[in-house]
Amino acid sequence: MATLDLEVVYVNPFLMKMLGIKDFKNRNVISNYPDEEKSIFQKEIIPQVLKTGSWTGELRQIDKDGTIIRTLENFFLIKNNRDEALFIAAIISNITYIKKTELALKESNEAKIRMLSIIGHDLRGPVITLYSFLNLMIKDFDRIDKDEMKRYLTILRSSTTETLNLLENLLFWARSEKGEMVFKPVKLLLDEMIEGIINLFQSEIDKKNISLSYHFKNNLSCFADENMLKTILRNLVSNAFKFTMNGGQIEIQIKDMNKEIQFCVSDTGIGMSEDSIKSIFTENKIYTSKGLNNEYGTGLGLTLCSKFIEAHGGEIWVQSEQGKGSKFFFTIPSIQV
Repeated sequence: MATLDLEVVYVNPFLMKMLGIKDFKNRNVISNYPDEEKSIFQKEIIPQVLKTGSWTGELRQIDKDGTIIRTLENFFLIKNNRDEALFIAAIISNITYIKKTELALKESNEAKIRMLSIIGHDLRGPVITLYSFLNLMIKDFDRIDKDEMKRYLTILRSSTTETLNLLENLLFWARSEKGEMVFKPVKLLLDEMIEGIINLFQSEIDKKNISLSYHFKNNLSCFADENMLKTILRNLVSNAFKFTMNGGQIEIQIKDMNKEIQFCVSDTGIGMSEDSIKSIFTENKIYTSKGLNNEYGTGLGLTLCSKFIEAHGGEIWVQSEQGKGSKFFFTIPSIQV
């Protein structure tokens, strides 16, 4: 509560604690507001309160540590029995947490809408390829020789693999967002899993003449959720293919680091800028970039990788330089914790 000249005459204990005020004597109402709000007081709030009797809106105050506090404030006049204004009073609510939650929700929703838009675009490409080649094969079925048929089928397999990969990522992401993703870590031997990953990309190996190799000790094991680990490796290898030139090299290296296993998927591709590296695992933001053949990744794969590695208690990071390829590292426990 303050005089009409805005000299404070009373502040309740809650507001004093919120702002870190020890003594309200000789204080002005606008003392704890930033300069922008002080201007609003002079030009809008006080004139409206004196004219209409009240004003309600969102403002900002500054506590003793300089921290900005978001507030919802209702100013009104206190009058005597002759309808003369005596004081200006205010009810102030701290809405900082609410505003932060609203902002986080808005950013999350914007990221999801953007991602779904990109997914729709990405699905359209391979589906159009499937439709076009199937039409062509049906139309020219009697005139297509075996070599041409094999070429068509190879293209269709590549397009189907791309679509399946995207749909699997979307399914995993949806289950993760709904809290339905069950984490079931078990002891896994890595030999067969890595060979399966390489077989999955055989059409890409043939199409771009890329060498995909792996290096690790035989019978090496880790303690992980099998589906999650396969998804992590599949996405990192898929990204490596997108950004590696024809005739390039992709390598999977796995090292036993005592209590954890360190994976590295490296390529001889186009690499990334420092800004891209900083953005790649930013929360609620989806990093996307076109591949060398205009493949437009949704960024969903890297989002899943980050989530799944976090579920294991591991870490993921990247080393890259433009024109010199990229190395994606991540760790998974080697023993049950």
